[in-house]
Amino acid sequence: MQCTVTCGDADGDGHDAVACGGDDCDDTDPNRFPGNVEVCDEFDVDEDCNPVTFGTRDEDGDGFVDAACCNVTATGMRLCGQDCADQRRDARPGNTEACDGIDNDCDETVDEGVAVMAWADADHDLHGDEGGSPQAVCADAPGFSVVQDDCDDGAARVHSAQLEICDGVDNDCDGRTDESSAPIAWYLDADIDGFGDPDSTPVISCA
Repeated sequence: MQCTVTCGDADGDGHDAVACGGDDCDDTDPNRFPGNVEVCDEFDVDEDCNPVTFGTRDEDGDGFVDAACCNVTATGMRLCGQDCADQRRDARPGNTEACDGIDNDCDETVDEGVAVMAWADADHDLHGDEGGSPQAVCADAPGFSVVQDDCDDGAARVHSAQLEICDGVDNDCDGRTDESSAPIAWYLDADIDGFGDPDSTPVISCA
């Protein structure tokens, strides 16, 4: 038994089916035919039988159709508009990436090439916590530093670039305390005349 195909315009939209040599991509749906107005939708309906047109939804007016507008080709490939954030003019294909937490160029990567790896700087001395973990942030992000050399991130006068002073603190983060201050021997001055007893046991301390 040989099967035959009955040709014509089954859905009455004025276009014959592709199988019959026509150009109607879906001859069972009167709302799908070449020349029809394409409507942006998330249901992959190709109203004009042209999978690379997606309608005119462009809320931010940047010339790119919302990525939520999609069609499916005859081979099953899903094609969509290119604007990854159609409510923002600063996010569109080809735009320059800025360090703002937004995918400005719609390449599915945020702040690539403009963010830096930095460490928390709680005391705002421009030196990051040496015990912390790096984070990708903008270069001028407050509370972060690209230098990781602060052994006490709660004290602004303590980091590797600080000068050591005699205060009982490891100011320069080298693991030693008051090492650069010359030690001084203090002798007992019982009569408070400003002169110590040379026979007393001296107490060594910073200047």
